[in-house]
Amino acid sequence: MEYKSGILIVDDDQNMRSSLLEWFESENHHVYGASSGEEAIEKIEVSSFDIIITDLKMPGIDGLELLRYVKRLHPGIEVIIMTAYGTVETAVNAMKEGAYDYVVKPFSPEEIDMIVRKIIVHQSLIRENIILKEQLHEHHRFENIIGKSGKM
Repeated sequence: MEYKSGILIVDDDQNMRSSLLEWFESENHHVYGASSGEEAIEKIEVSSFDIIITDLKMPGIDGLELLRYVKRLHPGIEVIIMTAYGTVETAVNAMKEGAYDYVVKPFSPEEIDMIVRKIIVHQSLIRENIILKEQLHEHHRFENIIGKSGKM
């Protein structure tokens, strides 16, 4: 069964938010929207997400502040920063803060979809690795040893 990611789209631009919500809903992901950083934090506190796609420039809590919050409290959530005001400096700052990627508006839905797919594959490998390590640990416990050696 294919895992469908929980994605939170955060943008104060309703048209951009709606477009991304529609795109990822059509890809059968569990998608939610927030119009501000404050609303996003409220949703993050009550729901779990795998990916957050957030605008950089928003009133109140902006995309970088949201990124810092997420990475401090939920480091497993990957964050994609999008902005219409892209500079090398803001891109570098976002990546230093832990953003998975940084995209400049306007972008095609296929471009951001490709980034999301990479994240999903990466997160899937991490989950699989954890499960395999747990299974390996269970399989090689001393309780599973059968033998008649007096030294054992």
